[in-house]
Amino acid sequence: MISKQVEIIAKFLEGEGLKLWPKTMIIRGISFDFDGVMFAAEGFSDIVLLIDAVSHDLDSRIRRIHGLAKALDFLGKTNPLTTVVIGRTPNAVQYEQIMQVSRVLTVSDFNPQAGSEQLQRLLKNSLSILTPLDVGEDLNATPSGDQLVGDLFDEIEEEIAALETEAKFGSERVEATMMALLKSTLIDVDEI
Repeated sequence: MISKQVEIIAKFLEGEGLKLWPKTMIIRGISFDFDGVMFAAEGFSDIVLLIDAVSHDLDSRIRRIHGLAKALDFLGKTNPLTTVVIGRTPNAVQYEQIMQVSRVLTVSDFNPQAGSEQLQRLLKNSLSILTPLDVGEDLNATPSGDQLVGDLFDEIEEEIAALETEAKFGSERVEATMMALLKSTLIDVDEI
C-alpha cells in the first residue's frame, strides 16, 4: 500500500510531466520494489525512485537502490537515477551511500492534510530539480521574420516623423537629431 505522502508527491510530479510506473521494476528477472517509480518527461531518460523513509527501513531501501543501479549498469543503461527520500532525512552515512549511485532529494515529513498552497510550495522547493524551468512566455515566444521587419519599419517611421518635426526648427536641429540617432544605434566597442 502506497503512503499518502508518496501518493501526493507522485501526483505533484505527474503534474510536472513525469510518468508514474509500476512500483516494482523487473530487470532480467530480478524484482526491485520501491514505494514509487517515475520516469522523466519525453526526451529524458531519468528514473526517479520514491522512498518512504518513515514506513520502511531506509537501509534496506538503499540496498535496493544499489542493486537497481548495478542491474542497469550491467545492461549498459545510462539512465540517471534520482532518489526522493520522503519523511525522514537520511543520516550522513546513508546519504553518502545513496549518492554513490543516485542523486538524492529529500522531502521532510509533512502533513498530507496541510493547506494546498503551503504544501505545493514545499514540494516545489524540495523537488524543483525535477521540474521544468519556468522561463516565462516572453522567452518562449519567437517573433516571426515578418514581425521583426514590421517592428523595424515602425521604428523607422517614428524616427522620420521626429526628423520632420525637427525640420521645422532648422537644419541644425535635424543634424543634431540625426547624430543622436546614429550614436544611439551604434555600439561602442568597449561595451562588447
